Amino acid sequence: MAPVDSIGIDAPVNPTAQLIGTVVTAIIAVTMVGVTITLCRRERVRWPLLVLVSGTMTCFLEPLYDHLYGLWFLTEGQWNAFVAYGIHIPIWLPMIYVAYYGACTVLFWYRVQKGAKIGRASCRERV
Repeated sequence: MAPVDSIGIDAPVNPTAQLIGTVVTAIIAVTMVGVTITLCRRERVRWPLLVLVSGTMTCFLEPLYDHLYGLWFLTEGQWNAFVAYGIHIPIWLPMIYVAYYGACTVLFWYRVQKGAKIGRASCRERV
């Protein structure tokens, strides 16, 4: 399957917006890593760290999907984390993967384990 052609026009990245976005995502990522580590200590388990790392590693799949679907990030002046398949991945993207696919997965598991409500019944009532 050939990648979709994109008519994307590159433009310079706003340096102030890039700085703000990077700082905010870094704060979110550090906070979520801290929450995961706290959970590991409290529950005396280590597997959430594996989920955190594996969730973060999924960011390496992002360029493949971007390339296949003709998506792109602006590249002029962008702080790159890495470049793959011709797609320039901004520095803030892996940080979001840490929080979203890593730590949020662990927190969702924790809430379900503790009996979080889903719909009308709790998870434990449905089993």
